[in-house]
Amino acid sequence: MPTAKASTDHFICDLMCRAKPQRMLDVGVGFCRIGYLLRWALEVERGRYHKDEWQIHLAGVEIFSPYLTSLHKYLYDEVEIADIKVSSLLHEQNWDLVVLAEVLEHLPKEEALELVGRCGERTPLLLISSGKNEEEQSVPTFGNPHETHRCVLLPSDIPYKVAKKYETDTNWVALFSVP
Repeated sequence: MPTAKASTDHFICDLMCRAKPQRMLDVGVGFCRIGYLLRWALEVERGRYHKDEWQIHLAGVEIFSPYLTSLHKYLYDEVEIADIKVSSLLHEQNWDLVVLAEVLEHLPKEEALELVGRCGERTPLLLISSGKNEEEQSVPTFGNPHETHRCVLLPSDIPYKVAKKYETDTNWVALFSVP
């Protein structure tokens, strides 16, 4: 799905607030959920309602261009349509925070962990959320063949130190510090 269950939104907001990024990369922007949460929690809540007042540079990468709307243009400073494996935003820039929200389960486990490693080369903090059950999504959603679930990762699979973690019955969200 181009978004996730709202049950983890308050955890994601808390972790973004803890990270205090000035430059953030959202991998797999989907329906703009992370972009909206960032702008609300770290801009509007701090008195910066209008776009020309925003101070955080927010970029995103999306593999499936039909997801992009005018909302993306408003919330994000830049969005690259690309496979993250070849994204210039990831491979050519450094970030205060990289967010992988409901992304890793769409890759084979080895590729998901390789992506975590590549992100770790570009940021001191990773925010990751994912399902923790063997829930299979085998049919492309909204016409997106990249939506198929291909693995389950748990926080213990991530090779970085957990700074803060939250769990629900079906999902986990964690902020990882990268050495």
